[in-house]
Amino acid sequence: MAKCGKCNVILTRAPNVTHARCGKCNLLFHLECVGLTPADWSTLKDLNKAWFCNACNKEMRVARTDSTPASPAPTKVVTSGGEMSTLNEVLKAIQNNTSALNNFIESQKVQNADILKSLDDCHTSIQENTTTVNVLQSDSQ
Repeated sequence: MAKCGKCNVILTRAPNVTHARCGKCNLLFHLECVGLTPADWSTLKDLNKAWFCNACNKEMRVARTDSTPASPAPTKVVTSGGEMSTLNEVLKAIQNNTSALNNFIESQKVQNADILKSLDDCHTSIQENTTTVNVLQSDSQ
């Protein structure tokens, strides 16, 4: 009898019970033990996508080097409807914040340019005043 790779409890072979099998080590897991729903597992199977347990995921991350080319982005995301809605809300908030930050950056650039021009004008005035003072001092001597 096979045991769950996480909780070590014997897995039942009931027809309505599904277990996750790691695509690398081939261990079986209760869906609940690895945070998958039957719908998640079904979607992975429908998309012919492999699932990897935490231990194998960690091992593959450690083995991966910076020179390893990144895999292409998945064409489909495996999430439930509610989770997708939440992700869309988070994405929209990030986009709004990014837009606000870009506007702030542009206003800071304009403000910095104004400050630099004002500083240049001050330097010019100081130079003119220094020249005038020097001329007046030389005339008074």
